[in-house]
Amino acid sequence: MYSRDLDDPDGNSLGFVYMEQQAIDEGPGAYLEGLA
Repeated sequence: MYSRDLDDPDGNSLGFVYMEQQAIDEGPGAYLEGLA
């Protein structure tokens, strides 16, 4: 899973999150075990 947060000088925040579809389907723990 990847995330990126951006803050502007006015104090506004914006966040982006991305997770691999396979990790969503299997669950993050099973996905990480498959990478090892």
